[in-house]
Amino acid sequence: MMYADASVIASAYLGDEPGHARWRARILEGTEPVVSTELVLAEVASALAAAAQAGRIQLRPTLRRFEADCGPGGPIQLLAFLADPVLRRAVGIVEDHPLRVIDAIHLAVALEQVVPLAAGEPIAFLTAGRRQAAAARSLGFRDPDDPTFQAAMAVITDVEEGVFLRADTATP
Repeated sequence: MMYADASVIASAYLGDEPGHARWRARILEGTEPVVSTELVLAEVASALAAAAQAGRIQLRPTLRRFEADCGPGGPIQLLAFLADPVLRRAVGIVEDHPLRVIDAIHLAVALEQVVPLAAGEPIAFLTAGRRQAAAARSLGFRDPDDPTFQAAMAVITDVEEGVFLRADTATP
């Protein structure tokens, strides 16, 4: 199972973004389930609108494709935002890590909602943010450059500006 934050989901739809081909392959064309919080609907829509205003894409068809990909049978499964446990966890995360609130919320969703869903199966955390990736490592997501981890999981990482983190099980 993979958790994707909005930065890499948006990159999967924006052909001129660093890491686009890799994120598109991982998120939209891969075989592992991809989950995120329903908050990405607004986050990705905002990124797509900014790209459209800059003349990089046509908004309506790209937004419709994204919405369809988040719908039934699509490659991205959205989790209902459970405000109380997620926000409590996010507060703890920002106390310990220099992150934007939304980055802490994505990590909190992964810890509070995805870990239980995974039932002990490996969880990957996809982000384009270096600070968020560092926080994910400290929260129990393994660094893919760790030789012991590489021996356990064959994962190609560090896609241009993005980082692919995978954990056997994240530590709550």
